[in-house]
Amino acid sequence: MGWRKRLDEIIGLDLRSLALFRIGIALVILYDLSDRIQDLPDHYTDAGVIPVATLLSIYGSRVYASLHVLASGSLITEVLVFGLHALVAVALLLGYRTRLATALCWYLSLSLQVRVAPFFRMGGDSYVGCMLLFGIFLPLGAYWSWDRRKGRIRAQDGDWVISVATLAFILQVCSLYWLTGWQKTGDSWLEGRAVWYMANLKVFASPLAPWLAEQQWAIAPLTYTSLFIEKWWTLLVFVPRFTAVSRMICIVTYFLLHFGMGLFLFLGPYPIMSMVGWLPLLPARFWDRWLPSATRALGLGKSVKPAGREASSMSSTPSVSLSGSWGPGFVGLLAKLIPGLLIFYVLVYSAGTMRVFGFAETDLPDVVYRAGRAIGLNNSWGMMAPNPGDLNWWLVVDGQLASGAHADPFVNRVVSYEEPEDVLKDMRSWRWRLNLAQLVSSEHGSLRRAVRWQAFGDYLCRGWNRDHSGPERLLGGRFVWVIEVIKPFHVEPPARLPLETFDCSRS
Repeated sequence: MGWRKRLDEIIGLDLRSLALFRIGIALVILYDLSDRIQDLPDHYTDAGVIPVATLLSIYGSRVYASLHVLASGSLITEVLVFGLHALVAVALLLGYRTRLATALCWYLSLSLQVRVAPFFRMGGDSYVGCMLLFGIFLPLGAYWSWDRRKGRIRAQDGDWVISVATLAFILQVCSLYWLTGWQKTGDSWLEGRAVWYMANLKVFASPLAPWLAEQQWAIAPLTYTSLFIEKWWTLLVFVPRFTAVSRMICIVTYFLLHFGMGLFLFLGPYPIMSMVGWLPLLPARFWDRWLPSATRALGLGKSVKPAGREASSMSSTPSVSLSGSWGPGFVGLLAKLIPGLLIFYVLVYSAGTMRVFGFAETDLPDVVYRAGRAIGLNNSWGMMAPNPGDLNWWLVVDGQLASGAHADPFVNRVVSYEEPEDVLKDMRSWRWRLNLAQLVSSEHGSLRRAVRWQAFGDYLCRGWNRDHSGPERLLGGRFVWVIEVIKPFHVEPPARLPLETFDCSRS
């Protein structure tokens, strides 16, 4: 096999894998929307913890680019926007007007992120946005789609697509792991203790985490192995010989990595969001040989004859699919160039995040930096970096009632500084946990910190006093952060740190 064919196999993507990705990311969007519904009044309306006025005071009028911001005046309008988002995701799932559905899903995902700002947002949300952005330039509807069934996308002899967009998507996936891995420079990673710390972080830990923390013989190997995988394992994607095999090993390894994260850490939909990103990289041989062989072995069906070329052999030049192409002319040329410009920006921004050769992402021209932020490409992917954290904590809201008694309006019970029986349950939901983590760690003395704590206090006053009156009315109170410092293989006793106060007379 010549070097050109090897290069094609490295940067090409199978159309069936792209179709599976389309279905997978649409299901992720639908699951994520259903998960957010429980917090819809509290997180996405002006009656909640982040009114639009709070966003405006921090970020300015640019937040009005978000449809979710414009609709957040009432619960009904926000429900309608959520319904629109779900409808567009279903269109993507079915492959109906696929490119338009992909673009709308991308915009609505960004719109949702703007509405909750960084307060309730995690890296997986940004990653979904990035994948959808690059997916606009890929033929996601070439297989198993309504568009193909209705003839909007013509059938191809080959199952392979090679373009700037395919290379850009591959590099976007890999850059997430490069950036995450190389930012893990803390002592807990370098000395092999990071997995133990993660297993002892009660705001993340699953019911299986305490068991993992007890397996001290496995802590260092798991820490070093996961760090090595994040830093180096993506290089298997670019192996020029036995590419299909090495890529499959790479994909399975990252699936296992994220499955392990989800098994021992409570990270919401983040593990499945990350897994979906690998689906487009499934090699043709998976569909033409390995999957049929597996189904035959399990007695589930017969092998499907490969479409249009010898199964994954790459012995001849792969058919470059033009399914769903943008057409000739300036628009077509522009559509081919845009993914290259986008991934160039991603790589430059990533280099700035890592301070390569002293360059910082803030050194980018302001207009370029703002444009990258607007389309969701300014991502540092610093999960559990440089260390996974060394604090267990819970938040106590010590509210004073008109009667002189004290109550915690967040958990609706008598004030207690003792560790909750279930820390995660006391935080209501995992997105509430994200917000509280952002609140307690925000920079002291900053405008953003003051505005956010004030908005949180106003939210608690409104909610409590809507249901209580007279001597039970909430007058104000204070926020207290209770922390347990995690030391190497032991945890310190809890300590109380007063944070901010709030006054209900203004709400």
